[in-house]
Amino acid sequence: MLSNQNTFFTAGLELEYKLIGTSNDCYDVDRELHEMGFDWTSTGPDGSAAPDAETIFAPMPVNENGIMSCALADIARLLEALESLGADCPVRVTGLGMHCHIGNRLVTMNPAEYWEAAKRAFAEGSGNRRYFRPDTNDMTDVMSLALVKDVVQRYADHQGDIDAILAPSRREGRSEARYCHSIRPVGFHGHYRDQFEAATNINRMSVILGSLGQCEKYSAINLEHWSTKNTIEFRQHQGTLELAKMNKWVGLLVTMFQHSDRTRLRYPTLETVNTPDMPHRPTSKVGVAWALCRRNGGAHVHDIMAATGWTPNDIRRTVSEWRAAHGDQAVITHNQQSYGARYGSTNGAHDQTGYEIPETYQRGEAGDVELLPANRAGVTSIWGSVADDAFEYFAARRQALSR
Repeated sequence: MLSNQNTFFTAGLELEYKLIGTSNDCYDVDRELHEMGFDWTSTGPDGSAAPDAETIFAPMPVNENGIMSCALADIARLLEALESLGADCPVRVTGLGMHCHIGNRLVTMNPAEYWEAAKRAFAEGSGNRRYFRPDTNDMTDVMSLALVKDVVQRYADHQGDIDAILAPSRREGRSEARYCHSIRPVGFHGHYRDQFEAATNINRMSVILGSLGQCEKYSAINLEHWSTKNTIEFRQHQGTLELAKMNKWVGLLVTMFQHSDRTRLRYPTLETVNTPDMPHRPTSKVGVAWALCRRNGGAHVHDIMAATGWTPNDIRRTVSEWRAAHGDQAVITHNQQSYGARYGSTNGAHDQTGYEIPETYQRGEAGDVELLPANRAGVTSIWGSVADDAFEYFAARRQALSR
């Protein structure tokens, strides 16, 4: 399992908006935000027709509740500053989006320390180097292909539920939504399902998503940044300066990953087993043999024979008993080539091998992360594992947007 109480997700936001009642352009906003202390943002033109500006945030620590408390006050202050500079996301203006980049590794360091480091890196860096990347020891492994596929397909299969909680201009079939086109065809019931499920890497998945619309970048979920920014981009949410909307959307996306991770996937179940220091009377022959084999590198059969008076057959019988008692992997066999002897040079005497008992070994089921069978997997719904307060919030949003 990837997500647990000792890890958190990260999210970077790209916020598009109009500049109303001001002579400011996007470059003025960038300069003034930096003068106000928000040097962990970057503002510039978006490149599409509707927005006057786009502000990009440093990646934030997030969880199922949205933006974590250590960053929340900073984001609230930033949104207030943007409004004071003329930023607005009027309902009448279509084509404004809020793109959310979810990091493809979870982080294990202190969230407050991460947020300070992320702001500092963004302020001091440029290009993709401005995105803070913790040390490898402070991150989990990269998300599995199975996890990303499942989140994408759940989103696609429930595209209608997603549409219902977002602005009409961002919904499937609307011309204004061409920059976040529907991915419904890759869902569990879509006609691109088999192709998508057969994909063996992120690049192939990205190409399939892109083929559903104008290009790879403009799908509702964009995988183009997997290797450059190390993120998965969710593009469908409308532009907003409302912290509650921003927070709940981020929390919903995180919960989708958590739900798939915790209830819909089978992870290899490897565990570390400790071998005993001395399970026998130390002065007995079997105790002496155990002590020899538990040394780093183990012991040659000749060394065990010399110390115990045993024959090779005695040693093989004892090793079989050890494996029966402590597990097959509790005793490693070093073959005759390990000791420089040619294969077949022992003439069947089996006295050119050796044995080692490691202090620990891995036991369990290896293999890839896989989707659980349908009768064991959690629900596909986007509401799976969503907390009541978030569920009620989105129910109210759905009702308000249906009027």
